[in-house]
Amino acid sequence: MSDYISLAALRAMNNLDLESRWGLAKFPFDVAQCGQCVTQHKYLPGLCSHHDFSEQASHLKVASRARSGELRANLAEIYALRMFYRDLYLSTPEPPAPGEAPKVEDEVTAAA
Repeated sequence: MSDYISLAALRAMNNLDLESRWGLAKFPFDVAQCGQCVTQHKYLPGLCSHHDFSEQASHLKVASRARSGELRANLAEIYALRMFYRDLYLSTPEPPAPGEAPKVEDEVTAAA
């Protein structure tokens, strides 16, 4: 099953669910092949060779242990960086094809 979730569904999540998704390293907070997620590229720029990625993430306003308010304030940027640097990840979930039913998680989140 795909781990894909839309930006709109992420924005609709409550703070606890958003933090949980980050803590479990679920898309778009999953880790690249170097073992760092988007927010970690801000704080650990020397631990991998993704210098461009780290430079782009350097202005995110999130703590090293991100809180839901910080994630929410930077969500569009985090999502965009994750999709832009998709080649640095083992896989990137794709949105459902037109007419395909969304995941149950998307439906539950959208209803919240």
